[in-house]
Amino acid sequence: ETDGLKEKDTYELVDEINLPPGTKIIPGKWVYAIKVDSNGRVVRFKARLTARGDLVDAEELDFQDVFSPVVSWPGLRIFLALTVLLDLKPLQIDVDLAYLYADLEEPIYMRPPDGAGCPAGKVWKLKKSLYGLPQSGKNWNALITRILMDDQFELKQMITDTCLFLSLI
Repeated sequence: ETDGLKEKDTYELVDEINLPPGTKIIPGKWVYAIKVDSNGRVVRFKARLTARGDLVDAEELDFQDVFSPVVSWPGLRIFLALTVLLDLKPLQIDVDLAYLYADLEEPIYMRPPDGAGCPAGKVWKLKKSLYGLPQSGKNWNALITRILMDDQFELKQMITDTCLFLSLI
């Protein structure tokens, strides 16, 4: 997990003492999961470092819009019905560490938990949307939408369900 954060240039180390007065430093947290196969056997152990964005009070928010769309069930049903009707091949993708690709628009400082390799007196200035931040979903959605609609992929976003994209080719 920590290697992935470094590879994606997710943060930079800054001296805590040099932060502007009143700067809120949110804590980080490890979230652990055990992945099992269909027979219930342990396949792997997973750890994810998250930001404790839930501790930021509404009055202290330094970002405005955190809305992130999700696909609707009716939209998905129509999409799948058209796929079958027109004999098309649907494509679904899963992006590892997806949020870490999206840039943050505002400065957020985080004190990583033990085991994240942060020297004493330093904190992380986040550059990328980290899991746990309220705006991370919105930032990831904006990024993937730009990518899918650029000239390379030429996908069109559905008006009725902005999480679904169509290829007109």
